[in-house]
Amino acid sequence: MTENELLDELTKELKKEERQPGDVDSYMLSRATGIGRKRCCDILNEKVENGILTKIEIRGARGKLMFVYRKAVK
Repeated sequence: MTENELLDELTKELKKEERQPGDVDSYMLSRATGIGRKRCCDILNEKVENGILTKIEIRGARGKLMFVYRKAVK
């Protein structure tokens, strides 16, 4: 395995999904509702547990890992 092959393999493995229009994160929900961010995380995660939303890990604008939520596909 060459260096480039290894780099390509690792890049594919570590690549995260892109943020999509309509994705919501806890910061957005907190700003829109005035509810604390931690409580918003709890609300969103409850909806994931109930099958209403899907939780997706993405890389934010500055490269930091974060979660966004989308309506679950049925």
